[in-house]
Amino acid sequence: MVGLVSENQGAKIVNFDRLSDTQYVMIASPEKAICDKIITTRDVRFRSIKNAYEFLIENLRLDESGLRNLNTVQIENWVLDSPKSESLRMLIKFIQEL
Repeated sequence: MVGLVSENQGAKIVNFDRLSDTQYVMIASPEKAICDKIITTRDVRFRSIKNAYEFLIENLRLDESGLRNLNTVQIENWVLDSPKSESLRMLIKFIQEL
C-alpha cells in the first residue's frame, strides 16, 4: 500500500509505504538511490565516463537498460546542492551516452 510521496520539482524522490498500523518504510527513487550510493561511497570519484562505467556496471553490476531509463533532468536538479557534484555530472554524461 503506497502512502505519502515526497517530491522535488514534480519528480518522485521517496515513497513512504505502510507496512502495518505502526510501521512505514521509505523507498528511494532509482535516481536518488544511485546518487546516494555515489555520494556515500568512500573514494568514489568519477573523473571520466570510464570511471562511471567501472563503478556502476562492473562493481555494482547494474543493468545498462535500467540506467538508460533514469531521469537525468531530475539528477541535474540535485547537482548544485550535492556533495560530489562533479561525479554526479559525470554520471549524467555516462547515462546520456548509453
